[in-house]
Amino acid sequence: MGRWVLHLDMDAFFASVEQLTRPTLADRPVLVGGTGGRGVVAGASYQARVFGARSAMPMGQARRRCPHAAVLPPRFSLYKVISDEVMAVLREAAPVLEPVSVDEAFLEPPALVGAPAAAVEEFCVALRAQVRERTGLPASVGAGSGKQVAKIASELAKPDGLRVVSPEIERSVLDPLPVRSLWGVGPVAEASLHRVGIETIGALAAMDPREVTGLLGTAMGTELHRLARGIDERAVAPRGAAKQISAETTFERDLTAMTEVLGEVARMTAAAHRRLLVDGRAARTVTVKARNADFETHTRSETTAFASTDLGVLTAVAQRLARTAVPEGGVRLVGVSLSGLSDSPPPALFEAVPSETGWTA
Repeated sequence: MGRWVLHLDMDAFFASVEQLTRPTLADRPVLVGGTGGRGVVAGASYQARVFGARSAMPMGQARRRCPHAAVLPPRFSLYKVISDEVMAVLREAAPVLEPVSVDEAFLEPPALVGAPAAAVEEFCVALRAQVRERTGLPASVGAGSGKQVAKIASELAKPDGLRVVSPEIERSVLDPLPVRSLWGVGPVAEASLHRVGIETIGALAAMDPREVTGLLGTAMGTELHRLARGIDERAVAPRGAAKQISAETTFERDLTAMTEVLGEVARMTAAAHRRLLVDGRAARTVTVKARNADFETHTRSETTAFASTDLGVLTAVAQRLARTAVPEGGVRLVGVSLSGLSDSPPPALFEAVPSETGWTA
């Protein structure tokens, strides 16, 4: 019996919420994020993306690319309330839900087991309509034989679209895509593949498995080669409560300027923070990890008196720690972890209240 996994992704979620709750911004470029000198974009509307602004970009750079954008501080407690509404719709469609972030999740509806592509499309149309009816917001949905294909399909469907990739067309969809489209291919793995002339998923799928593992290592090479061939048996499953939430990245070239390092630390903090919101948690401890070209790892931690969900506070702590954690001679890896986790307090009474016509704050 054929398996169908769905991936739903709320389009430009933070910016879309701001446009929904502030009608004068409905068709304008919107940037959500820190407005200070070291602020980072947490969300960019599609009207702003046309000008090259995007999430995780330094706010100063985004504002230079889109100077007429409305720049707004994030209202994370409001986003969390609306996210809960989205997830409630998805839980009605499938008993098992796997949230990936505050604005995306996987589900594997039992009703779709063995269903033809036309029935899957009909199901997804209804699901998107229910999300819009409940929240007033657009969502893109992808469907495929596993989590990887579903995720790629939802990316191809953006914005506000639907893409069903049946097994019959899977290869024609995957093969031309860049290898970076695969889950787990970061800048380092991408550069390694490009050096041997592998630029597309199809080219990676055609490689001898021994070549792939020799290039990327046994664990990563084996997994990526399977995903490139459309083999993805990973279960859709709820995530357990983590003891810490982290994000890290390895750079193709070592970073030597502190401004670059601080920008990456802000990006990693924002990535970890999104997962923190999904889990409904707050963090007391921030840890920064930096590794140099000799693989020496330096870490610094700071624990505050109270747990926080404030991205600005967490980013400021992480950047302060980075100034002492960064080794001399350049940085090849930066990571930020949030721990000392506790349940996040509920939003203030008048901070996010559903109205008959939408959401107000």
